[in-house]
Amino acid sequence: MVATAISTAVFAVIVLPVLPVLPSSDVGWTYGVSTNSGESLGRPQLVGTVRQVWTGLPAGQRANAVIFTAGYGEAGALDELGCGTGLPPPR
Repeated sequence: MVATAISTAVFAVIVLPVLPVLPSSDVGWTYGVSTNSGESLGRPQLVGTVRQVWTGLPAGQRANAVIFTAGYGEAGALDELGCGTGLPPPR
């Protein structure tokens, strides 16, 4: 039972998003623990930056503009966190 409790505690930190939010300069170690934890850091800032650029476009350019992302992680963040902010769905 002790071994199960210890392994559960260790895996909870690795698998679940229970790590504290750290400045971007301190997050390099999270990739070694869990790539999912490392990949999800900075998503609100990403959405804020994309929204700022999107609203800064003239209406004529915005009508034909498309948001491209490098991968499904960024697209998912923009889709989930950006819904209701006026951003179109990413491609």
